[in-house]
Amino acid sequence: MAEAFCNWLHPPLTELLGNTEFIKTLAPKIWATALGDLRHIRETTDEIAKQVKVTAQQLDHLTTLPRDTLELLASRFEIPTPHQLPDAELLDALTNKAVQYRSYRALIDGLDDRVASIANLKGAAQDAAERLDFQTVEELLARVDTVETEIAANTKQARAANALLQGRTQQAYTLLTAAADSFASVDPVEPSRRREAYGKMLHDYGMRFAGNGLELAARIWDKGAQDLDCKAQGDLWACLQNNLGTALATLGQRESGTARLLQAVDAFELALQELTQDRVPLDWAATQNNLGNALLALGERESGTARLPQAVEAYELALQEWTQGRVPLDWATAQNNLGNALLALGERESGTARLLQAVDAFELALQEWTQDRVPLQWATAQNNLGNALLALGERESDTARLRQAVDAYELALQEWTQDRVPLDWAMTQGNLGNALKALGQRESGTARLLQAVDAYELALQERTQDRVPLHWAMTQNNLGSVHLTFFDKTGDPAHLDRAETHMQAALEVFNIAAPRYAEMAQEQLQQIAQRRGISG
Repeated sequence: MAEAFCNWLHPPLTELLGNTEFIKTLAPKIWATALGDLRHIRETTDEIAKQVKVTAQQLDHLTTLPRDTLELLASRFEIPTPHQLPDAELLDALTNKAVQYRSYRALIDGLDDRVASIANLKGAAQDAAERLDFQTVEELLARVDTVETEIAANTKQARAANALLQGRTQQAYTLLTAAADSFASVDPVEPSRRREAYGKMLHDYGMRFAGNGLELAARIWDKGAQDLDCKAQGDLWACLQNNLGTALATLGQRESGTARLLQAVDAFELALQELTQDRVPLDWAATQNNLGNALLALGERESGTARLPQAVEAYELALQEWTQGRVPLDWATAQNNLGNALLALGERESGTARLLQAVDAFELALQEWTQDRVPLQWATAQNNLGNALLALGERESDTARLRQAVDAYELALQEWTQDRVPLDWAMTQGNLGNALKALGQRESGTARLLQAVDAYELALQERTQDRVPLHWAMTQNNLGSVHLTFFDKTGDPAHLDRAETHMQAALEVFNIAAPRYAEMAQEQLQQIAQRRGISG
Protein backbone atom coordinates (compact mmCIF):
# COMPACT_ATOMS: atom_id res chain seq x y z
CA MET A 1 0.00 0.00 0.00
CA ALA A 2 2.74 2.49 1.00
CA GLU A 3 4.82 1.63 -2.08
CA ALA A 4 1.82 2.07 -4.39
CA PHE A 5 1.08 5.48 -2.83
CA CYS A 6 4.69 6.60 -3.35
CA ASN A 7 4.62 5.45 -6.98
CA TRP A 8 1.41 7.42 -7.50
CA LEU A 9 2.71 10.58 -5.77
CA HIS A 10 6.23 10.70 -7.20
CA PRO A 11 5.52 11.94 -10.80
CA PRO A 12 3.29 14.95 -9.91
CA LEU A 13 5.57 15.93 -7.00
CA THR A 14 8.63 15.82 -9.26
CA GLU A 15 6.83 18.01 -11.77
CA LEU A 16 5.87 20.55 -9.09
CA LEU A 17 9.40 20.76 -7.71
CA GLY A 18 10.65 21.44 -11.22
CA ASN A 19 8.29 24.40 -11.54
CA THR A 20 10.24 27.62 -10.75
CA GLU A 21 7.14 29.68 -10.02
CA PHE A 22 5.85 27.04 -7.61
CA ILE A 23 9.17 26.97 -5.75
CA LYS A 24 9.27 30.77 -5.49
CA THR A 25 5.80 30.75 -3.96
CA LEU A 26 6.35 27.71 -1.71
CA ALA A 27 9.83 28.44 -0.33
CA PRO A 28 8.90 31.56 1.71
CA LYS A 29 6.02 29.67 3.30
CA ILE A 30 8.28 26.76 4.21
CA TRP A 31 10.83 29.14 5.73
CA ALA A 32 8.10 31.02 7.60
CA THR A 33 6.81 27.77 9.08
CA ALA A 34 10.32 26.60 9.96
CA LEU A 35 11.22 29.93 11.55
CA GLY A 36 7.96 29.88 13.47
CA ASP A 37 8.80 26.42 14.78
CA LEU A 38 12.29 27.56 15.73
CA ARG A 39 10.86 30.61 17.50
CA HIS A 40 8.50 28.34 19.45
CA ILE A 41 11.38 26.00 20.33
CA ARG A 42 13.51 28.95 21.49
CA GLU A 43 10.66 30.34 23.59
CA THR A 44 10.07 26.91 25.11
CA THR A 45 13.79 26.52 25.81
CA ASP A 46 13.91 29.95 27.45
CA GLU A 47 10.94 29.00 29.61
CA ILE A 48 12.63 25.73 30.60
CA ALA A 49 15.79 27.66 31.46
CA LYS A 50 13.77 29.96 33.72
CA GLN A 51 12.10 26.98 35.35
CA VAL A 52 15.44 25.24 35.87
CA LYS A 53 16.59 28.28 37.85
CA VAL A 54 13.42 27.98 39.88
CA THR A 55 14.31 24.36 40.62
CA ALA A 56 17.29 25.27 42.75
CA GLN A 57 15.43 28.08 44.50
CA GLN A 58 12.19 26.25 45.24
CA LEU A 59 13.18 22.66 46.00
CA ASP A 60 12.21 23.34 49.60
CA HIS A 61 8.77 24.53 48.50
CA LEU A 62 7.62 21.85 46.06
CA THR A 63 4.14 21.70 47.58
CA THR A 64 3.51 25.31 46.48
CA LEU A 65 4.25 24.69 42.79
CA PRO A 66 1.50 24.06 40.23
CA ARG A 67 1.14 20.64 38.62
CA ASP A 68 2.58 21.69 35.23
CA THR A 69 5.72 23.08 36.89
CA LEU A 70 6.17 19.86 38.87
CA GLU A 71 5.92 17.87 35.64
CA LEU A 72 8.51 20.14 34.02
CA LEU A 73 10.89 19.67 36.94
CA ALA A 74 10.32 15.91 36.80
CA SER A 75 11.27 15.88 33.12
CA ARG A 76 14.49 17.77 33.94
CA PHE A 77 15.35 15.06 36.47
CA GLU A 78 14.42 12.43 33.85
CA ILE A 79 11.63 10.92 35.96
CA PRO A 80 9.73 8.64 33.53
CA THR A 81 6.20 9.64 32.40
CA PRO A 82 5.62 12.33 35.05
CA HIS A 83 2.30 13.31 33.47
CA GLN A 84 0.94 9.85 34.32
CA LEU A 85 1.91 9.94 38.00
CA PRO A 86 -0.67 10.78 40.71
CA ASP A 87 -0.02 14.06 42.54
CA ALA A 88 1.29 12.37 45.71
CA GLU A 89 3.59 10.03 43.80
CA LEU A 90 4.97 12.85 41.63
CA LEU A 91 5.62 15.01 44.70
CA ASP A 92 7.30 12.09 46.49
CA ALA A 93 9.58 11.42 43.50
CA LEU A 94 10.56 15.09 43.28
CA THR A 95 11.15 15.28 47.04
CA ASN A 96 13.61 12.39 46.75
CA LYS A 97 15.28 14.10 43.81
CA ALA A 98 15.53 17.29 45.88
CA VAL A 99 17.50 15.39 48.54
CA GLN A 100 19.83 14.11 45.84
CA TYR A 101 20.15 17.59 44.34
CA ARG A 102 21.27 19.13 47.64
CA SER A 103 24.01 16.52 48.04
CA TYR A 104 25.03 17.09 44.44
CA ARG A 105 25.26 20.87 44.91
CA ALA A 106 27.31 20.38 48.06
CA LEU A 107 29.80 18.33 46.03
CA ILE A 108 29.93 20.98 43.30
CA ASP A 109 30.40 23.77 45.84
CA GLY A 110 33.15 21.76 47.53
CA LEU A 111 35.31 21.54 44.42
CA ASP A 112 37.86 24.03 45.69
CA ASP A 113 40.54 25.52 43.53
CA ARG A 114 43.83 24.10 44.72
CA VAL A 115 45.77 24.76 41.55
CA ALA A 116 47.78 27.51 43.25
CA SER A 117 48.80 25.23 46.09
CA ILE A 118 49.89 22.59 43.59
CA ALA A 119 51.98 25.17 41.74
CA ASN A 120 53.63 26.22 45.01
CA LEU A 121 54.40 22.60 45.89
CA LYS A 122 55.88 21.97 42.46
CA GLY A 123 57.99 25.12 42.75
CA ALA A 124 59.30 23.98 46.13
CA ALA A 125 60.11 20.57 44.64
CA GLN A 126 62.10 22.24 41.85
CA ASP A 127 64.09 24.21 44.42
CA ALA A 128 64.77 21.03 46.40
CA ALA A 129 65.92 19.28 43.23
CA GLU A 130 68.40 22.10 42.61
CA ARG A 131 69.80 21.43 46.09
CA LEU A 132 69.86 17.68 45.38
CA ASP A 133 67.55 17.22 48.39
CA PHE A 134 65.86 14.13 46.99
CA GLN A 135 63.99 13.24 50.20
CA THR A 136 62.28 16.64 50.24
CA VAL A 137 61.51 16.31 46.51
CA GLU A 138 59.79 12.97 47.19
CA GLU A 139 57.77 14.38 50.09
CA LEU A 140 56.66 17.42 48.09
CA LEU A 141 55.78 15.43 44.97
CA ALA A 142 53.86 12.95 47.12
CA ARG A 143 51.81 15.87 48.44
CA VAL A 144 51.24 17.08 44.87
CA ASP A 145 50.14 13.55 43.92
CA THR A 146 47.72 13.45 46.84
CA VAL A 147 46.19 16.86 46.12
CA GLU A 148 45.84 16.20 42.39
CA THR A 149 44.32 12.79 43.06
CA GLU A 150 41.90 14.28 45.58
CA ILE A 151 40.78 16.99 43.16
CA ALA A 152 40.28 14.48 40.34
CA ALA A 153 38.39 12.12 42.66
CA ASN A 154 36.14 14.90 43.94
CA THR A 155 35.36 15.85 40.35
CA LYS A 156 34.46 12.23 39.52
CA GLN A 157 32.29 12.08 42.64
CA ALA A 158 30.45 15.23 41.53
CA ARG A 159 30.00 13.74 38.05
CA ALA A 160 28.65 10.57 39.64
CA ALA A 161 26.14 12.61 41.64
CA ASN A 162 25.11 14.34 38.43
CA ALA A 163 24.66 10.95 36.74
CA LEU A 164 22.50 9.70 39.61
CA LEU A 165 20.28 12.76 39.33
CA GLN A 166 19.52 11.53 35.82
CA GLY A 167 19.12 7.89 36.86
CA ARG A 168 22.37 6.77 35.20
CA THR A 169 23.53 4.34 37.87
CA GLN A 170 26.04 2.42 35.75
CA GLN A 171 27.81 5.65 34.76
CA ALA A 172 27.91 6.70 38.42
CA TYR A 173 29.34 3.31 39.42
CA THR A 174 32.07 3.55 36.76
CA LEU A 175 33.06 7.04 37.89
CA LEU A 176 33.10 6.14 41.58
CA THR A 177 35.12 2.99 40.94
CA ALA A 178 37.67 4.97 38.95
CA ALA A 179 37.83 7.60 41.69
CA ALA A 180 38.46 4.96 44.36
CA ASP A 181 41.09 3.11 42.33
CA SER A 182 42.99 6.34 41.64
CA PHE A 183 44.17 6.42 45.26
CA ALA A 184 46.17 3.18 44.96
CA SER A 185 49.38 5.16 44.32
CA VAL A 186 48.77 7.28 47.42
CA ASP A 187 47.89 4.53 49.92
CA PRO A 188 47.05 0.88 49.14
CA VAL A 189 44.22 0.92 51.71
CA GLU A 190 42.68 4.20 50.53
CA PRO A 191 40.72 2.67 47.59
CA SER A 192 38.77 0.53 50.07
CA ARG A 193 38.14 3.53 52.33
CA ARG A 194 36.79 5.41 49.33
CA ARG A 195 34.64 2.48 48.27
CA GLU A 196 33.07 2.46 51.72
CA ALA A 197 32.11 6.13 51.32
CA TYR A 198 31.19 6.04 47.63
CA GLY A 199 29.02 2.96 48.05
CA LYS A 200 26.68 4.98 50.26
CA MET A 201 25.82 7.22 47.30
CA LEU A 202 24.67 4.22 45.28
CA HIS A 203 22.94 2.67 48.30
CA ASP A 204 20.99 5.84 49.08
CA TYR A 205 19.91 6.07 45.46
CA GLY A 206 18.86 2.41 45.43
CA MET A 207 16.79 2.85 48.58
CA ARG A 208 14.85 5.76 47.06
CA PHE A 209 14.46 4.67 43.45
CA ALA A 210 14.04 1.59 41.30
CA GLY A 211 16.96 0.26 39.30
CA ASN A 212 20.26 -1.39 40.14
CA GLY A 213 21.62 1.12 42.66
CA LEU A 214 21.63 -1.37 45.53
CA GLU A 215 23.27 -4.07 43.46
CA LEU A 216 26.03 -1.68 42.42
CA ALA A 217 26.48 -0.56 46.04
CA ALA A 218 26.88 -4.20 47.06
CA ARG A 219 29.43 -4.69 44.28
CA ILE A 220 31.54 -1.68 45.25
CA TRP A 221 31.52 -2.66 48.96
CA ASP A 222 32.33 -6.30 48.20
CA LYS A 223 35.36 -5.28 46.13
CA GLY A 224 36.50 -2.95 48.91
CA ALA A 225 36.38 -5.80 51.44
CA GLN A 226 38.13 -8.26 49.11
CA ASP A 227 41.07 -5.88 48.69
CA LEU A 228 41.73 -5.72 52.46
CA ASP A 229 43.50 -7.92 54.98
CA CYS A 230 40.71 -8.59 57.49
CA LYS A 231 43.21 -8.67 60.36
CA ALA A 232 45.38 -5.70 59.42
CA GLN A 233 42.40 -3.45 58.55
CA GLY A 234 39.77 -5.17 60.69
CA ASP A 235 37.52 -2.20 61.41
CA LEU A 236 37.28 -1.04 57.79
CA TRP A 237 36.84 -4.61 56.54
CA ALA A 238 34.05 -5.23 59.07
CA CYS A 239 32.36 -1.95 58.15
CA LEU A 240 32.38 -2.94 54.47
CA GLN A 241 30.99 -6.39 55.32
CA ASN A 242 28.19 -4.83 57.38
CA ASN A 243 27.37 -2.40 54.56
CA LEU A 244 27.42 -5.25 52.07
CA GLY A 245 25.03 -7.24 54.26
CA THR A 246 22.65 -4.29 54.49
CA ALA A 247 22.49 -3.90 50.70
CA LEU A 248 22.10 -7.65 50.14
CA ALA A 249 19.34 -7.89 52.77
CA THR A 250 17.34 -5.11 51.13
CA LEU A 251 17.83 -6.70 47.71
CA GLY A 252 16.73 -10.03 49.16
CA GLN A 253 13.55 -8.53 50.56
CA ARG A 254 12.73 -7.02 47.16
CA GLU A 255 13.44 -10.20 45.19
CA SER A 256 11.99 -13.69 45.33
CA GLY A 257 14.04 -16.58 46.67
CA THR A 258 16.54 -16.66 49.52
CA ALA A 259 19.97 -16.39 47.83
CA ARG A 260 20.56 -12.71 48.61
CA LEU A 261 19.32 -13.11 52.18
CA LEU A 262 21.70 -16.02 52.77
CA GLN A 263 24.57 -13.88 51.44
CA ALA A 264 23.49 -11.06 53.77
CA VAL A 265 23.60 -13.40 56.78
CA ASP A 266 27.12 -14.49 55.79
CA ALA A 267 28.26 -10.86 55.47
CA PHE A 268 26.90 -9.87 58.89
CA GLU A 269 28.47 -12.91 60.54
CA LEU A 270 31.82 -12.02 58.96
CA ALA A 271 31.50 -8.46 60.25
CA LEU A 272 30.87 -9.77 63.77
CA GLN A 273 34.26 -11.53 63.72
CA GLU A 274 35.88 -8.08 64.05
CA LEU A 275 33.08 -5.95 65.53
CA THR A 276 33.14 -7.64 68.93
CA GLN A 277 30.99 -6.77 71.94
CA ASP A 278 33.98 -6.00 74.15
CA ARG A 279 35.73 -3.70 71.69
CA VAL A 280 32.91 -1.81 69.91
CA PRO A 281 29.69 -2.65 71.79
CA LEU A 282 27.33 -0.29 69.94
CA ASP A 283 28.58 -1.30 66.50
CA TRP A 284 28.33 -4.94 67.57
CA ALA A 285 24.71 -4.35 68.63
CA ALA A 286 23.88 -2.62 65.33
CA THR A 287 25.28 -5.56 63.38
CA GLN A 288 23.37 -8.06 65.56
CA ASN A 289 20.21 -6.11 64.79
CA ASN A 290 21.00 -6.21 61.06
CA LEU A 291 21.67 -9.94 61.29
CA GLY A 292 18.31 -10.38 63.00
CA ASN A 293 16.58 -8.54 60.14
CA ALA A 294 18.14 -10.84 57.54
CA LEU A 295 17.31 -13.97 59.55
CA LEU A 296 13.73 -12.80 60.05
CA ALA A 297 13.27 -12.19 56.31
CA LEU A 298 14.74 -15.65 55.62
CA GLY A 299 12.54 -17.28 58.25
CA GLU A 300 9.40 -15.74 56.79
CA ARG A 301 10.19 -17.35 53.41
CA GLU A 302 11.30 -20.76 54.62
CA SER A 303 8.83 -23.43 55.68
CA GLY A 304 10.57 -24.34 58.94
CA THR A 305 11.07 -22.20 62.03
CA ALA A 306 14.84 -22.57 62.58
CA ARG A 307 15.71 -19.08 61.33
CA LEU A 308 13.09 -17.30 63.42
CA PRO A 309 14.54 -18.31 66.84
CA GLN A 310 17.95 -17.24 65.51
CA ALA A 311 16.46 -13.84 64.65
CA VAL A 312 14.98 -13.57 68.16
CA GLU A 313 18.39 -14.41 69.64
CA ALA A 314 20.14 -11.78 67.49
CA TYR A 315 17.71 -9.05 68.59
CA GLU A 316 18.05 -10.05 72.24
CA LEU A 317 21.84 -9.85 71.91
CA ALA A 318 21.53 -6.38 70.38
CA LEU A 319 19.44 -5.31 73.37
CA GLN A 320 22.34 -6.14 75.70
CA GLU A 321 24.09 -2.99 74.45
CA TRP A 322 21.22 -1.04 72.89
CA THR A 323 19.67 -0.29 76.27
CA GLN A 324 16.80 2.09 76.90
CA GLY A 325 18.94 4.37 79.04
CA ARG A 326 21.89 4.45 76.66
CA VAL A 327 20.33 4.66 73.16
CA PRO A 328 16.55 4.84 73.64
CA LEU A 329 15.54 5.07 69.97
CA ASP A 330 17.83 2.21 68.94
CA TRP A 331 16.46 0.21 71.88
CA ALA A 332 12.94 0.85 70.58
CA THR A 333 14.02 -0.25 67.09
CA ALA A 334 15.34 -3.55 68.41
CA GLN A 335 12.20 -4.07 70.53
CA ASN A 336 10.02 -3.51 67.46
CA ASN A 337 12.13 -5.92 65.41
CA LEU A 338 12.03 -8.47 68.22
CA GLY A 339 8.25 -8.15 68.26
CA ASN A 340 8.11 -8.91 64.53
CA ALA A 341 10.24 -12.04 64.98
CA LEU A 342 8.14 -13.24 67.93
CA LEU A 343 4.96 -12.59 65.94
CA ALA A 344 6.26 -14.61 62.97
CA LEU A 345 7.17 -17.46 65.35
CA GLY A 346 3.86 -17.23 67.19
CA GLU A 347 1.87 -17.50 63.98
CA ARG A 348 3.59 -20.83 63.22
CA GLU A 349 3.47 -22.28 66.71
CA SER A 350 0.44 -23.41 68.67
CA GLY A 351 -0.64 -21.48 71.73
CA THR A 352 -0.34 -17.79 72.41
CA ALA A 353 2.90 -17.42 74.42
CA ARG A 354 4.99 -16.00 71.57
CA LEU A 355 2.17 -13.70 70.48
CA LEU A 356 1.86 -12.31 74.01
CA GLN A 357 5.63 -11.70 74.04
CA ALA A 358 5.29 -9.89 70.70
CA VAL A 359 2.60 -7.61 72.15
CA ASP A 360 4.90 -6.84 75.09
CA ALA A 361 7.80 -6.00 72.75
CA PHE A 362 5.71 -3.60 70.64
CA GLU A 363 4.35 -1.89 73.74
CA LEU A 364 7.91 -1.45 75.02
CA ALA A 365 8.93 0.09 71.69
CA LEU A 366 6.07 2.58 72.05
CA GLN A 367 7.62 3.88 75.28
CA GLU A 368 10.28 5.63 73.18
CA TRP A 369 8.68 5.69 69.75
CA THR A 370 6.09 8.27 70.80
CA GLN A 371 3.74 10.08 68.44
CA ASP A 372 5.21 13.49 69.26
CA ARG A 373 8.83 12.41 68.99
CA VAL A 374 8.91 10.07 65.96
CA PRO A 375 5.40 9.96 64.47
CA LEU A 376 6.13 7.58 61.58
CA GLN A 377 7.94 5.07 63.80
CA TRP A 378 5.08 5.36 66.31
CA ALA A 379 2.67 4.47 63.50
CA THR A 380 4.90 1.53 62.53
CA ALA A 381 4.77 0.11 66.06
CA GLN A 382 1.00 0.70 66.28
CA ASN A 383 0.50 -1.20 63.03
CA ASN A 384 2.71 -4.05 64.22
CA LEU A 385 0.93 -4.11 67.59
CA GLY A 386 -2.33 -4.40 65.66
CA ASN A 387 -0.93 -7.41 63.78
CA ALA A 388 0.00 -9.17 67.03
CA LEU A 389 -3.37 -8.40 68.63
CA LEU A 390 -5.18 -9.66 65.52
CA ALA A 391 -3.23 -12.93 65.58
CA LEU A 392 -4.02 -13.31 69.30
CA GLY A 393 -7.67 -12.44 68.80
CA GLU A 394 -8.08 -15.07 66.10
CA ARG A 395 -6.98 -17.73 68.62
CA GLU A 396 -9.03 -16.51 71.56
CA SER A 397 -12.78 -16.96 71.96
CA ASP A 398 -13.29 -13.42 73.21
CA THR A 399 -13.30 -10.49 70.76
CA ALA A 400 -11.49 -8.00 73.02
CA ARG A 401 -8.12 -8.47 71.25
CA LEU A 402 -9.74 -7.97 67.85
CA ARG A 403 -11.25 -4.67 68.97
CA GLN A 404 -7.85 -3.62 70.35
CA ALA A 405 -6.33 -4.48 66.96
CA VAL A 406 -8.86 -2.20 65.25
CA ASP A 407 -7.92 0.59 67.67
CA ALA A 408 -4.20 0.10 66.99
CA TYR A 409 -4.65 0.26 63.21
CA GLU A 410 -6.80 3.38 63.48
CA LEU A 411 -4.10 5.02 65.60
CA ALA A 412 -1.46 4.13 63.00
CA LEU A 413 -3.59 5.81 60.33
CA GLN A 414 -3.34 9.11 62.22
CA GLU A 415 0.26 9.41 61.00
CA TRP A 416 0.38 6.97 58.09
CA THR A 417 -1.84 9.16 55.92
CA GLN A 418 -2.57 8.63 52.24
CA ASP A 419 -0.78 11.82 51.19
CA ARG A 420 2.26 11.24 53.37
CA VAL A 421 3.03 7.52 52.95
CA PRO A 422 0.47 6.12 50.49
CA LEU A 423 1.63 2.50 50.45
CA ASP A 424 1.97 2.27 54.24
CA TRP A 425 -1.50 3.84 54.51
CA ALA A 426 -2.84 1.22 52.11
CA MET A 427 -1.15 -1.61 54.04
CA THR A 428 -2.73 -0.46 57.29
CA GLN A 429 -6.13 -0.10 55.62
CA GLY A 430 -5.76 -3.70 54.49
CA ASN A 431 -4.79 -4.81 58.00
CA LEU A 432 -7.74 -2.89 59.42
CA GLY A 433 -9.96 -4.70 56.95
CA ASN A 434 -8.61 -8.04 58.21
CA ALA A 435 -9.41 -7.15 61.83
CA LEU A 436 -12.90 -5.90 60.94
CA LYS A 437 -13.55 -9.03 58.89
CA ALA A 438 -12.52 -11.25 61.83
CA LEU A 439 -14.84 -9.27 64.12
CA GLY A 440 -17.65 -9.41 61.56
CA GLN A 441 -17.41 -13.18 61.34
CA ARG A 442 -18.09 -13.46 65.08
CA GLU A 443 -20.59 -10.68 65.67
CA SER A 444 -24.22 -10.68 64.62
CA GLY A 445 -25.21 -8.38 61.80
CA THR A 446 -23.09 -7.12 58.92
CA ALA A 447 -21.91 -3.69 60.11
CA ARG A 448 -18.31 -4.83 60.69
CA LEU A 449 -18.24 -6.59 57.33
CA LEU A 450 -19.35 -3.41 55.58
CA GLN A 451 -16.54 -1.54 57.35
CA ALA A 452 -14.09 -4.23 56.22
CA VAL A 453 -15.21 -3.79 52.59
CA ASP A 454 -14.68 -0.04 52.91
CA ALA A 455 -11.17 -0.54 54.32
CA TYR A 456 -10.15 -2.94 51.55
CA GLU A 457 -11.52 -0.64 48.85
CA LEU A 458 -9.58 2.28 50.34
CA ALA A 459 -6.44 0.14 50.27
CA LEU A 460 -6.99 -0.49 46.55
CA GLN A 461 -6.75 3.25 45.86
CA GLU A 462 -2.98 2.90 46.32
CA ARG A 463 -2.51 -0.85 45.94
CA THR A 464 -3.08 -0.81 42.20
CA GLN A 465 -2.38 -3.77 39.94
CA ASP A 466 0.29 -1.87 38.00
CA ARG A 467 2.06 -0.56 41.08
CA VAL A 468 2.05 -3.52 43.52
CA PRO A 469 0.40 -6.47 41.74
CA LEU A 470 0.81 -9.04 44.52
CA HIS A 471 -0.59 -6.76 47.23
CA TRP A 472 -3.41 -5.79 44.86
CA ALA A 473 -4.23 -9.48 44.40
CA MET A 474 -4.14 -10.19 48.14
CA THR A 475 -6.52 -7.31 48.79
CA GLN A 476 -8.83 -8.54 46.02
CA ASN A 477 -8.78 -11.98 47.61
CA ASN A 478 -9.63 -10.51 51.02
CA LEU A 479 -12.55 -8.62 49.49
CA GLY A 480 -13.77 -11.90 48.05
CA SER A 481 -13.51 -13.52 51.47
CA VAL A 482 -15.63 -10.75 53.05
CA HIS A 483 -18.36 -11.20 50.43
CA LEU A 484 -18.29 -14.94 51.07
CA THR A 485 -18.95 -14.24 54.76
CA PHE A 486 -21.71 -11.82 53.71
CA PHE A 487 -23.38 -14.64 51.79
CA ASP A 488 -23.12 -17.00 54.75
CA LYS A 489 -24.86 -14.40 56.92
CA THR A 490 -27.47 -13.10 54.48
CA GLY A 491 -27.95 -15.79 51.85
CA ASP A 492 -27.85 -13.10 49.15
CA PRO A 493 -26.39 -14.74 45.99
CA ALA A 494 -25.11 -11.36 44.75
CA HIS A 495 -22.35 -11.66 47.34
CA LEU A 496 -21.29 -14.99 45.83
CA ASP A 497 -20.94 -13.28 42.45
CA ARG A 498 -18.83 -10.50 43.97
CA ALA A 499 -16.70 -12.99 45.89
CA GLU A 500 -16.03 -14.97 42.72
CA THR A 501 -15.15 -11.83 40.73
CA HIS A 502 -12.60 -10.66 43.31
CA MET A 503 -11.05 -14.11 43.78
CA GLN A 504 -10.75 -14.77 40.04
CA ALA A 505 -8.96 -11.43 39.65
CA ALA A 506 -6.59 -12.38 42.47
CA LEU A 507 -5.99 -15.85 41.03
CA GLU A 508 -4.73 -14.44 37.71
CA VAL A 509 -1.90 -12.69 39.56
CA PHE A 510 -1.28 -15.53 42.04
CA ASN A 511 -0.83 -18.04 39.19
CA ILE A 512 2.10 -15.97 37.92
CA ALA A 513 3.67 -14.54 41.08
CA ALA A 514 2.62 -16.65 44.09
CA PRO A 515 1.67 -20.31 43.52
CA ARG A 516 1.11 -20.86 47.26
CA TYR A 517 -1.57 -18.17 47.31
CA ALA A 518 -3.01 -19.56 44.07
CA GLU A 519 -3.80 -22.82 45.86
CA MET A 520 -5.61 -20.89 48.60
CA ALA A 521 -7.63 -18.92 46.06
CA GLN A 522 -8.56 -22.12 44.22
CA GLU A 523 -9.86 -23.62 47.47
CA GLN A 524 -11.97 -20.54 48.11
CA LEU A 525 -13.39 -20.67 44.58
CA GLN A 526 -14.32 -24.30 45.22
CA GLN A 527 -16.13 -23.18 48.38
CA ILE A 528 -18.07 -20.67 46.29
CA ALA A 529 -19.02 -23.42 43.82
CA GLN A 530 -20.19 -25.64 46.70
CA ARG A 531 -22.32 -22.84 48.12
CA ARG A 532 -23.85 -22.23 44.70
CA GLY A 533 -24.82 -25.89 44.56
CA ILE A 534 -26.36 -25.76 48.02
CA SER A 535 -28.15 -22.44 47.45
CA GLY A 536 -29.37 -23.52 44.01
